[in-house]
Amino acid sequence: MHDHKHDHAHGEHRFRFSQVAKLDGPERMEFQNPAVLIEHLAAGGTPARILDVGAGTGTFALPLLERFGEARLAALDVEPRMLGVLYGRAMERGLAGRLELLEVPSEDPAAFPEVEAPFALVLMMNLHHEIDDRPRFLASVKAVCAPGARIVICDWSPDAVIERGPPREIRATAGTLLAELEAAGFTGGETLDLYPDFNTVVARAP
Repeated sequence: MHDHKHDHAHGEHRFRFSQVAKLDGPERMEFQNPAVLIEHLAAGGTPARILDVGAGTGTFALPLLERFGEARLAALDVEPRMLGVLYGRAMERGLAGRLELLEVPSEDPAAFPEVEAPFALVLMMNLHHEIDDRPRFLASVKAVCAPGARIVICDWSPDAVIERGPPREIRATAGTLLAELEAAGFTGGETLDLYPDFNTVVARAP
């Protein structure tokens, strides 16, 4: 999950670790406060197991663990240094006992490590535009979902007003996000009106 403004090397889609301080800065909280999404999710019940794909330093993972006190969360990322920051923060908050760190190979991000499946809730925050092989990636996600699990994808809108984020040409419309989820076998897709400059969609695993 990433916030961008000059945060990519030229020609790259992946967020730079050197810009990590931006992930949890006060400006991020103004336009994508985790509490907004988490309260929406809470209305649908408490998930026992959560997968945060592209968890970064825990912007959403840590509040999720705090909000759902009985849940376990697996944080997946290609950048081990971000996972290290996340684990340190979880230790400070007394949450590390319910946290699992999952590193995926940077050369093949769609190759998920073995996990203790299934998950009842999957989040992909500000990650969609970084994924090259989306059909294979979403197949990997669906493979670790419990029947009826919710998947939430939130990423920068091509029509965002604020001048930050990844290049607009690599952003997807809400319609594209829903179509890709449907093609991957997820059902009941719908758009959520949560963050003005982002497209947020939710669907369920079969």
